[in-house]
Amino acid sequence: MDRYELRRLDYSLTEDHEALQAAYRDFFKTHCPIETVRAAEESGFDKSLWERLCTMGATTMALPQSVGGDGATLVDLTLVAEEIGRSLAPVPWIDHVCAARLLARLDALEADVVNGKQLAAFDPQHDNVSGVRLIPTGSIADQIVVRDGPESQDIVRLTFGTRPAKVDNTGRLPMAWVDPASADSRTVLASGTRALAEYQRALDEWRVLTAAALVGLVEETMTIAADFAKTRYTLGVPISTLQGISHPLANIAITVQGGRIWRAAQPGFWTTSLKNARSWRRRRSCSWQRKHPRPRRCVCMSRAAWVFLRRRRLRLIWSAPAGGRWPEATPAPVPSTSPSSSRRAKVVQERAHKWISLRFSCPTPTRPSSTRRATSCARMSQTM
Repeated sequence: MDRYELRRLDYSLTEDHEALQAAYRDFFKTHCPIETVRAAEESGFDKSLWERLCTMGATTMALPQSVGGDGATLVDLTLVAEEIGRSLAPVPWIDHVCAARLLARLDALEADVVNGKQLAAFDPQHDNVSGVRLIPTGSIADQIVVRDGPESQDIVRLTFGTRPAKVDNTGRLPMAWVDPASADSRTVLASGTRALAEYQRALDEWRVLTAAALVGLVEETMTIAADFAKTRYTLGVPISTLQGISHPLANIAITVQGGRIWRAAQPGFWTTSLKNARSWRRRRSCSWQRKHPRPRRCVCMSRAAWVFLRRRRLRLIWSAPAGGRWPEATPAPVPSTSPSSSRRAKVVQERAHKWISLRFSCPTPTRPSSTRRATSCARMSQTM
């Protein structure tokens, strides 16, 4: 792979994607406040919220149209998963969707699983595929899809008359230890290399959707911390101007964007074929990048200095009372009309331009230490 291939691809969302993300964000803000999350900590599942989510079509959108679904792509699913992680929604949507898509590919999907009346789960472990297993939604699932041992190539569906007991965990998930040997019914869905390949595909989809949920969770945490840092004052200044606060927030912002790019770069995330992506990359590299070369870091600037300047720029933008907005999901504060605020905004803007110019320019080389000492001695003698 070309080292610049992922950098040249366009991962921006379309208007339909943004509308879908906004719809689910409004849904969870309305029906999943923090009180709902805390009320569901004991079981890790809110049945009322799950029924509302199924009525909205969140379970059918992930399935192909041949089985009664809407044929949504993995991009659409990651947007929904990100909003679920942002709101800490106590619903097993990710596990249910991945298991339902697996059952649809194996021609073993039931109507109750499509509409969400029955919860489906599967074992997301790759190595430990024998004996008792820890299933993330094992205490509330009606049917569980697992692999039948490391040597076998069978994909088996398990059902239990009495659901396994929930295991206490920090995330308050409906986790449970499941023993396939103690299942009430055991049905072999498929076997062979094709079945194992489809199971591995479901596992990859589960990892991508889980990563998207974690991105939404971390971004919402960052937004809450940033809002608090802007309104909390110490010694007459916001605590967001302190390096001990602003630098960790800048690191979190970079981590969130990196996680979102990693999620988008996974195989199968985009429906565009590799051939079309490469042709688009060639057209862009020939037409745009030759006219506008990408600015590079100066050779004489160390990596540590470049990272420090970038963090200072992010810290400045973060703490600016009248400049831009950071992060993008947080609206910018209304600038004050007082003379002191205008002067501070002007100083902040001038410093931002100065640091941005330092980011793409070569720093002034320092003179030898002997020259510096001679110059300082000459200046001292002149002043005396």
